[in-house]
Amino acid sequence: MTSFRVQMRHVMDWKAAVLAGLSAGAGFLLVLLIAYPLATGGTPWTVFRFIGAIVLGKTVLPPPTSFDAGVVVAALIVHFGLAV
Repeated sequence: MTSFRVQMRHVMDWKAAVLAGLSAGAGFLLVLLIAYPLATGGTPWTVFRFIGAIVLGKTVLPPPTSFDAGVVVAALIVHFGLAV
């Protein structure tokens, strides 16, 4: 009896992987921006401050929890960098 050996090559679709990470990250961020203020009574900007504090340090955590463009940009870079 003859046996056949099939060699399979694993091909990674990097475009699909990146798109899946970005879409999952966007979905989770949307859930965070809705659920956190509902659960705590805070503002959605607090979520960005928590994420941005990973790279900017704890100085961004104290009040005010208003909009800060630098914190939001840092938070988006960290969040989507980890999501992908």
